[in-house]
Amino acid sequence: MVTGVGGYLLWGRFGSRGGVSAEINLTDKMRSAAYAICSLSALAILSGVALLSTSHRKEVVIVRPKTTSIDNARSARVLTGAASASVAICVVAMGLDGILWRASYLGYEHGNQTFLRVSGITILAGAAAASSLTKFAAPRARLFGWLCFGAIVALLISQGSRRLALMPFLLLLGGVALGRSPSKRAISLSVALALYIVRWPLAFRALPQHGLIPHVQSIPALMFGEFPWAPILSNLLFGFPVAAYVAFVAPRLPLSAYWISVDPRTGEAAGFYKMYTTLQINTFTPYSALGQLANHGTLLLVGYSLLLGIVLTGCGRSLVGLSSGARGASPLRRLFLAASSAYIGLNFVQYTLRSTTRVVYLLIFVAVGSQVYKKRAEEPIKR
Repeated sequence: MVTGVGGYLLWGRFGSRGGVSAEINLTDKMRSAAYAICSLSALAILSGVALLSTSHRKEVVIVRPKTTSIDNARSARVLTGAASASVAICVVAMGLDGILWRASYLGYEHGNQTFLRVSGITILAGAAAASSLTKFAAPRARLFGWLCFGAIVALLISQGSRRLALMPFLLLLGGVALGRSPSKRAISLSVALALYIVRWPLAFRALPQHGLIPHVQSIPALMFGEFPWAPILSNLLFGFPVAAYVAFVAPRLPLSAYWISVDPRTGEAAGFYKMYTTLQINTFTPYSALGQLANHGTLLLVGYSLLLGIVLTGCGRSLVGLSSGARGASPLRRLFLAASSAYIGLNFVQYTLRSTTRVVYLLIFVAVGSQVYKKRAEEPIKR
């Protein structure tokens, strides 16, 4: 809904100022149509949430999540492993020389292409894990969390990735994982810092040399230079014109593209990589899930969105233990639910339908596994 309202009101004013990976000009008719599909999808998701919430309203008792020292110790070990693994995967994917200095923006000559494909997701997961560790009571866990979080920030600066702007929000997410509600001041500071930082990767892309060293060297000039509001707003609103282009300008996609996008098998087995180039506006701009669903038709747009609302609500209830008699959720579960839900929202308006669906399947898998584990753990107590 935010994408629809913001895009409808502001894209025409800022969209032609540059700073994005594709030039998309919208007519008034396309702008209204794009607003309609954004609103329709958002209402369908909310309907799915309401549908499942209403059906369980009499059975649900909301309890404050409680954690034990055992829960925290187990979560700390898992979070430490996740943060360490994400840093290691990204280092192998980029290669040490590619991290420090490279000739082209995306050129990792001595990196690992297989690891590079997954590093975009794992680095965010690692940042979320590290941010949660920074809020633990144990000093050793906090120190390790800050070290990993700093390493991930350095890697994102080296990449020149817009994911760098998500780091302030991921720091807030670490507190949410421990059951703490962020203050309005903390939220406001995170928003301001994210808006301030997002211009850095946009500027990094235009440099003649890339990597951690040349990117860091350019930061002082960026800190005191003119603030580029137009490119920043263009990037924040970019999901709106992408959805409009894919839905109303791009060639009509065959129904097989939908089934491949929701296929739970690997990309190779499903045949996704054979058709991936048909799901791009250009080399740097993939279709969005929102636009692809609208391209397939209103029925699939509404149906998928409705199901997404149901799945998110059901998985949320399963992971955080809102049902009567629940023993509460561990920090790891709360962190996973918050991070995956936010990532699904980002993917839905920025990346392909398959990218969104993979995270949904992961969320379902963890929620079901959590319930199976909980029932097995409770069996000795019942006996």
